[in-house]
Amino acid sequence: MQAEALAESYPDSAKLLLREFFKRNSGRDEQLQALTMQAAIFLKQGEIDSAAHLLSEAEN
Repeated sequence: MQAEALAESYPDSAKLLLREFFKRNSGRDEQLQALTMQAAIFLKQGEIDSAAHLLSEAEN
């Protein structure tokens, strides 16, 4: 997944968050993948709370 490769450029805490999310949600629909990419952008910008909230919403 493209988002997994992107996660490698983040700090360790962000990598752990994204990797866990990818494990739990692999193979799900395109909308979820788009939300994951948005969360990755938030993390890249240092908006960890926004990313965590988005990932939490995406799982529900």
